[in-house]
Amino acid sequence: MSQEQPPPDGVPTHGPAPGPSLLSTVPAPATITAPSTVPISVPAPADILATPTTSDNITITVNTDRRRATPGEIDNWARTIYNYHRMHMPLPTFSPTPLQNPSDLGEEDDSEPTRIIFTLCSLDLRVAHYAAHLFLTTFLPPCPPSPPSSTTTSSSSSSFSNKAQAQAQAQPDSSPPPPRRRAYRYLLFSGHSGLLTRSLTGGDLFSSTTSTSTTTTTTSSSSSNSHTQPQEEERKKFQSEATIFASIALSMGVPPSAILKEEQSTNTGEHVRFTHALLKKKRGIKVTEVLLVQKPYMERRTWGTFGRQWPSFCYSMEGEDKEEKEEKVKYSVTSPPLEWGEYPDEESGNGRELVINVMVRDLVRIKEYGEKGWQVKMEIPEDVWEAGRRLVEKGGYGGHLPEGFRFI
Repeated sequence: MSQEQPPPDGVPTHGPAPGPSLLSTVPAPATITAPSTVPISVPAPADILATPTTSDNITITVNTDRRRATPGEIDNWARTIYNYHRMHMPLPTFSPTPLQNPSDLGEEDDSEPTRIIFTLCSLDLRVAHYAAHLFLTTFLPPCPPSPPSSTTTSSSSSSFSNKAQAQAQAQPDSSPPPPRRRAYRYLLFSGHSGLLTRSLTGGDLFSSTTSTSTTTTTTSSSSSNSHTQPQEEERKKFQSEATIFASIALSMGVPPSAILKEEQSTNTGEHVRFTHALLKKKRGIKVTEVLLVQKPYMERRTWGTFGRQWPSFCYSMEGEDKEEKEEKVKYSVTSPPLEWGEYPDEESGNGRELVINVMVRDLVRIKEYGEKGWQVKMEIPEDVWEAGRRLVEKGGYGGHLPEGFRFI
C-alpha cells in the first residue's frame, strides 16, 4: 500500500475524523454505539450507505489548459478543504425521560421535547440512507427503576414485607422489558430540485412537485412516434428531492407517520426558512432539538446557515405591548462518515471533478455569506484558503465560482 504524498509547498492537511470509517471492507456486521450509548448491531457499512446509480451524470467543465498541478497536489489541496468543511461534531446524547403511559408512544406529547432529524436533500442519496439509519437506531436510554415507597408500618408487618421483598428479589424478573423509545419524533426531508439534481428528479427545474403527464394528441402518429412518446413522458415526470429521499427512508422501515417533506426549497437558506415555516405555521410543531444531516463537504455551511436563518425568536403583538418569546433550539450537524478518499463516486453522479468544484465554491460562500450576514461568520484558516486558491489557479477548478472572482 503506497504512502500518501505529503502536502506540496508547505500546505498542511486537516486531520481525518476520529474512529473507523463506515465504508470499511470488512464484510461482517459492525457493532456501533448509538447516541443513547446503547450498543446496537447494524448491517455492514455498504448496506447503510448504499451507493445509488443515477441515469445521467453531471458534466463539469474543468480548464485543463491551465492545470499546472500534479494529481497528488490536487488531491492534497482537495482533502484540506474537504476536512475543513466537515465539523466532526459528536452525535447528540440524551437523558432518560420517564414514560407516563406506554400506550402513548406514538402520540404527541407537548410535555416532552420534540427532536427532529432535518435532512437537506441533494444528489447524494447516501445522505438519505444515513439519515434513516440514524432515525431507526437512535433510542432514549432506559429509565432507572423507581425506588420503593417508604411507609410507616408496625414491626410485625414490616418483618413480613421484608421477607416478601427478599423472596421477590431472589426470583428472576419475568416482567417484559420497557419499550424502547426513539429519540427523534420526525425525520424531515427538504428539497425541490436544483441544477445538480435535475438528472435525479427529472422534469424541468421549476416543475410542479406533483408528477405531470404529457398531453395526448388525438391525431394519428407513426410507429416511431408511438415508441418515443412513452420515453418523453417518463423523462418529464417529476419527483422532488424530498420525495426521492423519503422513499428511501420508507424502504428502510421508517414509519410513514414519522416522515415530513418540504418540497419547495432550492438552496440552503430556503431549506432552513421553508422548513421552519412548514413545522410551525402549517403543522404547529414546536421543535426543541434539530440534528442536521448533509453531505460531508456541506456540513459547515449548513450549520452556519441554520444558525443565522432559523428564527431564534418570535413576537406576539397585543395592542401596544410587544412580548418577545425566545425559541431555544439546540442544533448540530452530521454527515455520512466518509473520508476524502472514500467520498467521490462517479456512478452516483458525485464524481471527483464535480465535488472539487463545488467544495471550492462553498469555501468562497462561507466567507462571502458570513460577511453579508446570510450565515454565521466563521474563520477560514490560511492553509485552507490557500488550498482553494491553488485549486483554482493551478488546478483549473473555478467552474462554479462567480464570474471575475479571484482569490486574494
